[in-house]
Amino acid sequence: MKIDNNTINTEVNDFEDFKKEILSLQTNTLTSYNLKEFFSMPIPEAEYILQPILCERRNTLIYAPRGAGKTWFCLAIAWAAASGTSPFERWPAKKACKVLYIDGEMAADDMQHRLKLITAGKASDEAAENFRLITPDLCPGPMPNIATTIGQDALAPFIKDSEVIFIDNVSSLTLLANENDTESWGKVREWIFYLRKLGKTVVLVHHAGKNGQQRGTSSREDNLEITLSLKHPKGYRIHQGARFEVHFEKARGLFGDDAKPFALEMVKKETEIVWKYRPLSQDKKIAKVDPKHETILSLSGQGKSLNAIAEATGTPRSTVQRIIKQAKATDN
Repeated sequence: MKIDNNTINTEVNDFEDFKKEILSLQTNTLTSYNLKEFFSMPIPEAEYILQPILCERRNTLIYAPRGAGKTWFCLAIAWAAASGTSPFERWPAKKACKVLYIDGEMAADDMQHRLKLITAGKASDEAAENFRLITPDLCPGPMPNIATTIGQDALAPFIKDSEVIFIDNVSSLTLLANENDTESWGKVREWIFYLRKLGKTVVLVHHAGKNGQQRGTSSREDNLEITLSLKHPKGYRIHQGARFEVHFEKARGLFGDDAKPFALEMVKKETEIVWKYRPLSQDKKIAKVDPKHETILSLSGQGKSLNAIAEATGTPRSTVQRIIKQAKATDN
């Protein structure tokens, strides 16, 4: 749905019009409005797709350590948006919409396997058409660098007919010289703003750094409404697969139960996956875990050595060993 005001046309008839639309947004001069003019504008209210995580013209960042299961998580959300179904007990679906999932690094056979399990072979023709995928193994050339005008233009014809765009992940699809450089992120930030003005919803998928926070410049979050962090629970072991806690770190406009953290565990069955949901507020042990302990246990679950964990977290080796030993004792 597009905002009907002087800045944005109400209809985009073809791809050439779509490119002109983006160009006009880049070249229009600034305009100011007094309150009477502003209040009289017929600006449509943004509608939820999955409440509260996906909303029209609202953007989200989802980040997690490598191997935490963030692509499983994001594919489940994307499929729920395309099919008009709820991915978890927590987030009710409000409507189905057209989703574009831009995958920057997954092998095609792995992606196919995951989507077959997520859809459980129950994709209707309409839902299947709503979900469109761009993945590197099936593209004749390189994947686009969305930090460049060329890369953004390459995606324009696919984005034109999409309502929600997943970018999985930021590192593989931006190719920035320096992830910590705010200026380098500027072109992506401007592009996301333009897409919002065109009525699009963008979901950025990103890695966590060694400190447990999203990797690189914090300016990525400046023009986003929601930031979600997926964290391994206390005592996590790598053989347990996709099992994590979901924490809202930025939740513009959200409060109360909508913003509370919760835990998810993905259970694979022969032809589908099932998500086990648990509210964290009912688990005092998890709620009181020290964030540094979480990082140490997560790195241990990934098979990192004691020395590597000590260096990454700035914790004495003996302390790292004690925390891991205590966690194993608690598990047993």
